[in-house]
Amino acid sequence: MYDFDVFLISHNHLELAINCVNALYKNTKDFYFRLTVLDDSTDETPQYFKRISKEKGNIQYLNPGRPFTNIDEMFNLGLTKTDCPFIVSLNNSCRVEPEWIGSSLNIMGKDERVAAVGIKIVKPNGMIESAGVMLYGGEVRSIGLDEPSHRCSFVYEADAVGANCCLFRREAVKDGFDFSYYLPFGGYEDIDYCLQLKDKGWKIIYCGYGAVYHDGAATRGENPDFWDKINENRKRFVARWSHLLAREMSYIKVCQ
Repeated sequence: MYDFDVFLISHNHLELAINCVNALYKNTKDFYFRLTVLDDSTDETPQYFKRISKEKGNIQYLNPGRPFTNIDEMFNLGLTKTDCPFIVSLNNSCRVEPEWIGSSLNIMGKDERVAAVGIKIVKPNGMIESAGVMLYGGEVRSIGLDEPSHRCSFVYEADAVGANCCLFRREAVKDGFDFSYYLPFGGYEDIDYCLQLKDKGWKIIYCGYGAVYHDGAATRGENPDFWDKINENRKRFVARWSHLLAREMSYIKVCQ
């Protein structure tokens, strides 16, 4: 029995996939995981995964033979092909660090109300990209943004966490993701989904005891209308969650 499933979201950029997979195997020594690759690449990435799938005993490679419509289609396909109670969503633009997952699994094991645990996301320059997300003052605020990576090294409840590296409880997400409200690959979908889970009574937790490096927007950034999509999705997000954005202040509750 695997300890958890890893859904690796992959789209071209073979060098990212190689770095991601190497870090995953190097830095996940204490756990037995299954790697499910959700890939729609048109470069040499499929050949790479087909080759290493023969070398490793825990990889399944899924490619629909056409471009995925959005991240939700990729994640939902992974749900139908796996069965572990815990699932890690991982972008190919991420590189996990040593001891990245153990504390997050402990949090899940101790509190059945936790739907998702986000892991500290660090930029290539060593500064924090996100230590969870809070909504207030009219803004979607990435906690710890541009602070040194040693900061935010504790655990607390958040409004949302990023899905580029996140541990989910299968029971909470078993019905699948639905990102149809947003333009594909335009951002805000994962934050929206966390807020929906909270509305259903689930907890969203940030854990700063592990970390991953993330090359931001490296996977889909070549899209010529990338920023137009982000701006449009922000408008849609604000329309849906204006009542949370209107809060004057949001306090972090540190978990003991």
